[in-house]
Amino acid sequence: MIVKNPVRIGVEERELGGEVQKVFSLFVMNSSIDEVEKAWDKYMESGNKVKMVADGSYRTMEGAINKNIDPNQPIDIFSELAQGRKGVFVYVAIRLPDSTWISPEGNADKTIRTEKILMRFGKLIYKEYLMDELKDQENKLDDLEKDYNGILKKQTNLKKEIQSDSLEIFNIENDIKAAKENYKSVADELSRKEREMRNTEFTSDDAKKIAEKELKDLQKEKKRIAKSIEKMQNDVIEVNNNIVEADYYLQLAKEDEQKVLEKIFEQKKIVDKLREAIEAFEE
Repeated sequence: MIVKNPVRIGVEERELGGEVQKVFSLFVMNSSIDEVEKAWDKYMESGNKVKMVADGSYRTMEGAINKNIDPNQPIDIFSELAQGRKGVFVYVAIRLPDSTWISPEGNADKTIRTEKILMRFGKLIYKEYLMDELKDQENKLDDLEKDYNGILKKQTNLKKEIQSDSLEIFNIENDIKAAKENYKSVADELSRKEREMRNTEFTSDDAKKIAEKELKDLQKEKKRIAKSIEKMQNDVIEVNNNIVEADYYLQLAKEDEQKVLEKIFEQKKIVDKLREAIEAFEE
């Protein structure tokens, strides 16, 4: 993503301005020909009444005044833009009014000024790439942080679910305890009634029927309580299974939390490096 010397100035032999000669070469990594063409025309036309004339990949600007190269006399600027495998090349030849060319070799004043102009342009282009890349990486960081917050929220919900289920089990077990006590009371009362039935000689059929009905009611109540206890015990098993399941997903969420935290840490390093790189390309 970030490499050393993404913008480079060199010398190439090209046919520009009607002759084969050594020209200035600018390479801008991670750039596209379309964006560089538009930016190059705008950059060179800035402060000029002369417009850049395009002919395919070639550009011509005759009689231009460029204060950064020579504010006192017009120059002719010939350029060619080519898409490379890893970026864009800009080849430039500059002709002076006396028909001589600014040499891309050596340390002449106009050579140094031209190189500075090209380097400044290359940095502008590469900085745009870095800005776009920073935006993409910041969006990825935002997505990771959203995932992280979602995981934390999921953990909170699972913990609340476990707490709620644990409280439900506590309440059910208290209900079971009360039901068992009630069951014992009914069972004891039923045993007492059964003994009475065996030892009592009823004075009338109605009295016997009343006693038999009481006995049946107690038997039904005993069965009802037994079924109720069984159901509550099954409920405890079911709710406990829910707790086990929720705890399983909670552990998974904690593992996901750690993984996302590691990704966030790495993503922040990427974002920080991009910001540092952009600051390095500030004018």
